[in-house]
Amino acid sequence: MTHRAARGAEVPSSSVLETERLTLRRLTFDDDQFIFELLNDPAWIEFIGDKGVRTLADARDYIRNGPMAMYEREGFGLWLTQRKSDDAPIGMCGLIKRDTLQDVDIGFAFGARKGRLRAQADRGDYVAFQRALRPAARTAGNDLREEGHAVGR
Repeated sequence: MTHRAARGAEVPSSSVLETERLTLRRLTFDDDQFIFELLNDPAWIEFIGDKGVRTLADARDYIRNGPMAMYEREGFGLWLTQRKSDDAPIGMCGLIKRDTLQDVDIGFAFGARKGRLRAQADRGDYVAFQRALRPAARTAGNDLREEGHAVGR
């Protein structure tokens, strides 16, 4: 199975979105080392919180009970963001349905040590992701409404 990327090119089904330099894809258990490092980054702990990920097994549990569970439940979630040039993971971003919010939220976290994306974010990639994610968020909200869920306008 394939999906259409933002520019119309076909990409593997695990890929959600591509720009000239970045790929967003579903997280897998093979990403446990990266998730372990990201969730233990001092900036993550300061701004997002300590998720109690102390081992690679904890990282796999986080992937299973967080992003993978949301993929199953909502059809979307946090996606690994990686550079195309070397396939290095640099963070994650995507759509999140939070119990505390009526609408779908856009979430993101980029590790300071993984390409310095936080300080050097490419405006073109950021705008491309925003443009691609907004219709997805509206669609997710519309799908939730059609299923009878209360979703903010």
